Amino acid sequence: MECQLLCTLVGNTPLDERQDYIQSGLVLLRKPGERILFDDTPYYVGQTVATRKEPDVTGIVTHIHINTKSRDPYIHCEFAGRTRVLKPSCLSIPIVGVTELEQRGDDFFESLHIGDAIDDEIRENLYCMLPRLIEAPDYFQVSGAVGTARGFSGRVIPTYLTVKRFGDSKAPWRYIGHCERGDDVHRFPHSA
Repeated sequence: MECQLLCTLVGNTPLDERQDYIQSGLVLLRKPGERILFDDTPYYVGQTVATRKEPDVTGIVTHIHINTKSRDPYIHCEFAGRTRVLKPSCLSIPIVGVTELEQRGDDFFESLHIGDAIDDEIRENLYCMLPRLIEAPDYFQVSGAVGTARGFSGRVIPTYLTVKRFGDSKAPWRYIGHCERGDDVHRFPHSA
């Protein structure tokens, strides 16, 4: 199994163009939405996870570090104020439903975490909310920009609510965040 970095950015520079990170032997992902793909499962900073031994106890991914020589990822998670460092094989990704979102807070969109695996009811709510900007069998974006961000080119671009399924048709749908049209990389809000 190999770990793949998915469009990870350091500032506005793709990680594979940052030789200083690659040569140091360690990649550290800290911004919400930064992610890796390991064994067809995406792991995001800010994502809700559980351990395979305790599937009812959830925590949040605080950061991810990867040894660039061995390509081994380690996921740092906070469970009830306690940090644990785990390999992806020790984690499970709980499916988030409406009940879990209501427990997180009043605002539906603020309660969704980037990388959340969502149930069919939430996916359907997002899918039917507005017309789709882009629709594919494993990906859709809702029309109506939800914000702006700085793109790779440095210009300010609109971002759209994005949902994607990684893997086969049995894999859960994931809330990806606010992405550029046709993209699946969460963009951090633009500030003047």
